[in-house]
Amino acid sequence: MSLNWIFIILFIVSLYLAVISYIKSNNLWEKHITFFGPFLALKTYNVRFLDWFRNYTGFFRIYGTIGAIVVAVVSVFFSVLMIFSFLFYLKETPPNTEIFHATNLLAIPGVNDFIPLTFAVIFGLVFAMAIHELGHGILVRVEDMRVKSTGLLFFVIPIGAFVEPDEEDVEKSRGMPKIRMFGAGITNNLVVSLICLVLLAGLVGMLTPSDSAYIYGVHTGYPAYNASVPPDSLILAIDGETVSSYMDVSRILNGTSPGDTISLSILNSGEESLYNITLSEWPEGSGAKDSGFMGISYYNNQVITDTFSAYTLSPLGPMFLSYIPINVFMGDDTSGLGFLLIDRPYQVAWNEPFPGYFQILQVVFWLFWWNFVLGTFNALPLVPLDGGYILREAADRFAERIGRPSLGKVISGAVIFIVLFALIGTIFIGVLADAGISFSV
Repeated sequence: MSLNWIFIILFIVSLYLAVISYIKSNNLWEKHITFFGPFLALKTYNVRFLDWFRNYTGFFRIYGTIGAIVVAVVSVFFSVLMIFSFLFYLKETPPNTEIFHATNLLAIPGVNDFIPLTFAVIFGLVFAMAIHELGHGILVRVEDMRVKSTGLLFFVIPIGAFVEPDEEDVEKSRGMPKIRMFGAGITNNLVVSLICLVLLAGLVGMLTPSDSAYIYGVHTGYPAYNASVPPDSLILAIDGETVSSYMDVSRILNGTSPGDTISLSILNSGEESLYNITLSEWPEGSGAKDSGFMGISYYNNQVITDTFSAYTLSPLGPMFLSYIPINVFMGDDTSGLGFLLIDRPYQVAWNEPFPGYFQILQVVFWLFWWNFVLGTFNALPLVPLDGGYILREAADRFAERIGRPSLGKVISGAVIFIVLFALIGTIFIGVLADAGISFSV
């Protein structure tokens, strides 16, 4: 992050703290504003709109029941995955330990290295939180529980949404009504992420390759690298001959020999530059080629679309796509799918189907990402996450059914301890690895 951005962020945070201090000291809008330290909760008691959903009680109870089953499956799957990850990290140092930097342990846009501060990111985050809490609010009313208030939690930007049910009503509720209520937010998130996954597949399917010779990478130690040709550049001409595609580049280079010097005209960051490159022989394993070699790799549209299709068509597609931000910002965008997240220079290698296409694509991706991450994380059987409350309720009802009510707390406590131990253990090992300390048994 540049120094200018740091000053801007500090100014915005300072202004925010000054504003909330003024509001708090003057007791302004007490009915609708509550403070939790530096966090501001903006809430409303006008929650009658939630009563409308009671007209479709049957539908939402079926929706909630199916959702509760899905949440249980997701909870078990990710809990087992976390436990196996912890056991794996005990034996082998986790790869890409930058994930465990202190700033990356919280999903804060602009602070976390792989979550940029863009409109698409903020919109996706706010929508995911709102749809999550709306799910709770709907099922609270559908299950005949009262809602006190609803609103947003701020720290400069919205960082949370909430629905405040009546505690006595929640305490009196038992069994499936309570489980449906706790699982509704997760269900909403997973449904939205699935819809966005389908939309992503359709949007990416609209892309067609453009005729361009886009330099995606420069091989270390070869002529283009030695001549300081930058990656993420567009080849305009070779020896004065205009180039329209990388096929033109191949055709021109087929008439050269190792040791020849060519002039390469490129466009990088809006500036045109000329480089003189002395060609070399092709590296071993490239086949018998007599032409000169520059050491440049091109953005391969077909490989990119094939990679994306493999992600989306796989049963584990959502998990792979959720990893894309880490690959883009910590793995030098080896997947070539960075255009899903933010504007990338290689977007010129695609024909934009319509104006604003990439901005819409990025909004849909971050809607998918936030809803998937928020839904799966909340499904973990940990208190105060929704999955933890679902586990407690299910364990208590099971224990009552078999005539051993005290067993419920033992079951839920044991599961929570195991998953929490695996989560904290994984983070601890990762933080040690990030500090250069290898941990293995």
